Amino acid sequence: MNSPGMKTWFITLPIAAAASAYVWWDFVPETRKIHELRQSMRRELDLIDTAPQIEARLQLAMTRCSEAETYVQQHEPIAGDPAQIASMMRRLAEMAKDAGVQTTRFVPEPSTKLASLQCLRVRLGCRGTLTEVCKLLAQIDAMAGEVWVDELSIEASGDPGLVQSELTLAIFADNPESSG
Repeated sequence: MNSPGMKTWFITLPIAAAASAYVWWDFVPETRKIHELRQSMRRELDLIDTAPQIEARLQLAMTRCSEAETYVQQHEPIAGDPAQIASMMRRLAEMAKDAGVQTTRFVPEPSTKLASLQCLRVRLGCRGTLTEVCKLLAQIDAMAGEVWVDELSIEASGDPGLVQSELTLAIFADNPESSG
């Protein structure tokens, strides 16, 4: 009983099985690979699109790094050389004179040794108008980290229009005893 319908099934089933096998084991995996490659290519294109932003961020980072380096260089301690320390003390005395204040006290205190620095403290007392005292403080502040104002007090003086100011200044210098 070989009917013509049976013959077509003998041909159709193997062709359908071969087509299904092709779709299952070849077409679907290749389609997945193509999809993954497209996603990878999309990510790469997105990265290329962000290149100008990355360059701008890099320039900003380099500028900030340069600014930080300049700041650190400005705030490096003076050398522990007594001549440089004496020069710093002379500059402070000249600043007080230039500001127009009368120096009532200028007393260096014993230094404090730190790991790689030494901290020299100076007690500075002065008397003048509030404007003159503020001018002195502005000059000290402009020394870019060489001298720090550790303590400050400003009080009215007995004379009208004058104030009495007491400052404790900290000067950081290299510690000559450190091994660095």
